[in-house]
Amino acid sequence: MRRKDEALRETLLKTARELIAEHGPEAINIRRLADGACVATGTVYNYFSGKEDVLFTLAEAYWGEAFQAMPAELTAPDFVGQVGQIYGMIRARMDDDVGSLMRSLRGASPEGRARMVRTQHLLSAALLRLIEADTRIRPDVWSGALTRETLADYVVMNLFAYLSHRVESIPVFMDILQRV
Repeated sequence: MRRKDEALRETLLKTARELIAEHGPEAINIRRLADGACVATGTVYNYFSGKEDVLFTLAEAYWGEAFQAMPAELTAPDFVGQVGQIYGMIRARMDDDVGSLMRSLRGASPEGRARMVRTQHLLSAALLRLIEADTRIRPDVWSGALTRETLADYVVMNLFAYLSHRVESIPVFMDILQRV
């Protein structure tokens, strides 16, 4: 079996990013991607199973980098304030090219939806670290059902629900978290 060239894979992804920036995610197709990277159409299939795979790979890379850099960008002293900042950061990103990319993935295949869930787990993990670091959260708040992990998952679920409805601000949700 022939080894894949990581530099070519990155060229394909860079070409896909450029196509999205210029024409939107609907402009992505394997032939256009191959032409932009100056390779044969079949070569693209050595790296990606199709358009959805390319788009999910871009989304996963984008959110992985964003969630990893996120803690350094947070200035709020507590978890609740940090959640508000995170919502603002994600919402701002959804207004640029990544927003159109994410909207194009709404009708994803079951495998694509599973990839979305894995990406959301990256945010849950980042939130869990923030919860664990916040000494202001009362220790008696945790129970059998409400654990640090379930709170992180609950926050992610609600953040993405608000984002999908393009809600400007989330004061009720923030109040609920403050009460915890």
